[in-house]
Amino acid sequence: MKTVNVVIVDDEELVLNGQSEYISHLEGFNVVGKAANGLQAFNIIENSDVDIVITDIRMPQYDGIWLIEKLEHLNRDITVIIISAYDDKNYLLKAVKCPLVFDYLTKPYLDEELLETLDSARSYLTSRHSSDDINTTLITSGILNNEVAESQEYLQKYIMDDKLSFSDIKNRIYGWLVSCSMNPSLSGRINEERLNRMMRKVYETEDPDELYQLVSRFVSRLAEKEAVEDDVTVMVAAAIKTVNDSLADSELNLTSVADKLHVTPNYLSNRFSRDMGQSFSSYLLQTRIRRSKRLLRNVSYKIYEVAEMVGFADVSYFNKSFKKVEGITPMQYRMKKISQSAEEDNEEQ
Repeated sequence: MKTVNVVIVDDEELVLNGQSEYISHLEGFNVVGKAANGLQAFNIIENSDVDIVITDIRMPQYDGIWLIEKLEHLNRDITVIIISAYDDKNYLLKAVKCPLVFDYLTKPYLDEELLETLDSARSYLTSRHSSDDINTTLITSGILNNEVAESQEYLQKYIMDDKLSFSDIKNRIYGWLVSCSMNPSLSGRINEERLNRMMRKVYETEDPDELYQLVSRFVSRLAEKEAVEDDVTVMVAAAIKTVNDSLADSELNLTSVADKLHVTPNYLSNRFSRDMGQSFSSYLLQTRIRRSKRLLRNVSYKIYEVAEMVGFADVSYFNKSFKKVEGITPMQYRMKKISQSAEEDNEEQ
């Protein structure tokens, strides 16, 4: 497994050193630089092999927004994790629009949350190195975002690959069409008859330019139907459904949900934050805690069983996460609910 190089940026020395110490001991991660502001960080990144940048947003003079905007012009394969405070909403909304931003964490956060986000970012970087995956995902993302020109640009790269035979290129298109029909965010726009007709035309085509024109029109028609449900895009609604259906899976995270929806984690993260007003990781944690509260009222479940049922592989992480959200431990919450129930029973008698 390739070691992931990390640069950490924060104007608070205690936080900077704490993050560095923690990440330095994680397997597969290497801290190659620390910086107190965006300018220092940019100088390190410009002269180093860096995969992930973890940056605070608010810093004096050269803040996280400044750094992200500078990194966009570097044209490097870098992804960014933002650390923000609760009152940084305006900063945050500006930052998450940048394609480099993978996800964000809100202070205060648990070490386990940082580890989960780092693992997701590493998985994203690994998957991104496949040009085939990059182009198909970007084509789909462009359709979902109604950015037809961008989708068509990536489609052209996908079809005009001189390293493959035309037969292999058509097989690529078959695979992409099938993935569109299975994508929860697009399946409603493609009926079976339309899909079969499109595949037949692809099969009959013998010219790359003709194939591009054919599929390009198909992309345009898909993008015209921008489905929105209660101000939440269908893709985000599908992500929420995936979370609720798979909550017991301890491996459930931004990357695994994005893979299922056939979009990049970065794209899903940005759209999720825009539609829901919170990060995906924050929503996932809150959903797990909400469901655990219902389960904790059933005293037949042991605490570790409740933890497993809502996707926490480690009961100590469950205890810490629960206390962070609710202010009390799962056992204290259970005893509180038992006491309230007993009081209500006495009042009825």
